Amino acid sequence: MSNRYIQRLRSVRGEYEAARQGLAFVNQNWHKYNIYQDIYDVTPANFRRAAEYMFATYLIRLSAEFEGILKYHITSNHPDIAVPKDAKVDWLISRVSKAEGFKVNPTLRAQLDKTRKYRNDFVHSGQLPVSAFTFESALSWFNTFLAGLPDPLN
Repeated sequence: MSNRYIQRLRSVRGEYEAARQGLAFVNQNWHKYNIYQDIYDVTPANFRRAAEYMFATYLIRLSAEFEGILKYHITSNHPDIAVPKDAKVDWLISRVSKAEGFKVNPTLRAQLDKTRKYRNDFVHSGQLPVSAFTFESALSWFNTFLAGLPDPLN
């Protein structure tokens, strides 16, 4: 199990929690602490919208980190495998699992696909889709996959 990879995703979780708690504080205390006096060109509506879109925004960030880990893992541990510049996450998951000699559980694969579909629906439509999972669930699914990988060689 690669603790280095899992720690990279945990750091994204920390960013997510900091943003969530910071936005909640600002939204609850905008007038109480006269926050508006210290913040320019940003309105309470901007903070509310940021809070509304935070799950989708950080799911994109988490997904990007996961994809980056997969690309790095192939480059580090399997330098004989050429990674196309436009490699999609499906290809990366399949290639990494094949290179490491494990089969991805179909339920886990469906969960990973669920995160990819949500991300793509949001990115390509600009509309906020309804989520059928939490940030913690997505993090858990990514970590479950990464738990099958050894540490990087470099």
